[in-house]
Amino acid sequence: MAKLKQFDPPAFLEDMNEEQKNQWSDYISTRFDVCISEVESEVGVGKCQFYNPVKIDTPENYLTKTIRWKAFPKLIADKYQDNWELAYKEAEETLIQNGKYIYRPQDEYCEWHVERDEQTGRLKRVTFTCEGEEYWKSLDQDKIVELYNQYIKNGISKEELFMNEEYNPYNAWNTEKGKMHLTHESNTLSAEINIAARATVLRIKDGNEIKAYDELIECSDYGNAGRASDPLIGGIINDFARDKYFITIQNPVALYIDDLDTNGWKTKSGTDPKTYWKIIRGQDGSSGEEVLGVRAVYEIPDGEEVLIDDKPIRYGGQVARFIDIKLTGIVCRKGEADNVQHQCPGNTAAVAEMMIHPTDMQRSRRN
Repeated sequence: MAKLKQFDPPAFLEDMNEEQKNQWSDYISTRFDVCISEVESEVGVGKCQFYNPVKIDTPENYLTKTIRWKAFPKLIADKYQDNWELAYKEAEETLIQNGKYIYRPQDEYCEWHVERDEQTGRLKRVTFTCEGEEYWKSLDQDKIVELYNQYIKNGISKEELFMNEEYNPYNAWNTEKGKMHLTHESNTLSAEINIAARATVLRIKDGNEIKAYDELIECSDYGNAGRASDPLIGGIINDFARDKYFITIQNPVALYIDDLDTNGWKTKSGTDPKTYWKIIRGQDGSSGEEVLGVRAVYEIPDGEEVLIDDKPIRYGGQVARFIDIKLTGIVCRKGEADNVQHQCPGNTAAVAEMMIHPTDMQRSRRN
């Protein structure tokens, strides 16, 4: 495989010209380098087991590891335990006002928006996205307007999406009226890269090697232990790091919608409930390629009813519970890494904040 020529846009999307693609690759490469440098400040220069594949060769005998978790926020599910009705309402109806920024508490790298019949309130369509905000800030203004008109609603103007000539990711069509890309402050590509890098550090506490995923994330402080995604990503990466692998993220670097499990679902018409699911942006796997979905819809036709656990779909969260979000890593050169274990460094929140994209850093500081 040798060195990767460049990082491609998520899902190999064709929204950018060649110059922009090069700039995107440089941006992702820089995020890798920043995270690697921070890890090296603890483990030593040249000893980080997370590597930048555009600068370091990946041997031909590498292995891939896909990590999957469900799209519904585990923090909310755990809060309400078995009361799913309250959990669905909080995930969908709560709008977090953080200064001028508005977002929903959907923090598993997948966010959604529900469309209902104006007269009856019947759920018609749920749109899911896992596209990072950073990508959208890298696009031409005209392309942004074009995509909003294509995927959200025809007739959306530039003035509705921009403030003082700068793209506003918290515009009404990406928060209250629709969903084009991720807005939750934890759902960033920078966070993904940060977790992957920091999780390669081997940990020890009171003389005992730390292996438990929840203990690792608390020790290394690379995410939120209450989520489904962060502890799982970090824990699996650390498993490979302890087995002396070198590790990176598969190109194109992003989180992806992988699949919807409709096993056990029912429809009034007898139609396969999976029929109403479609990946509409990214790779859907229909041509034999890897599924790299960044936008998907579940759309219920007029007159149809879909039942999950014998209950009709009334909330987008009912569908989100069965959606797999994924991250794919590459592991290689087993046995070539031989790092020592490190004590928990204490509160590294300030360090982690320094590694966030500048725009995300500003948002974090408003908390």
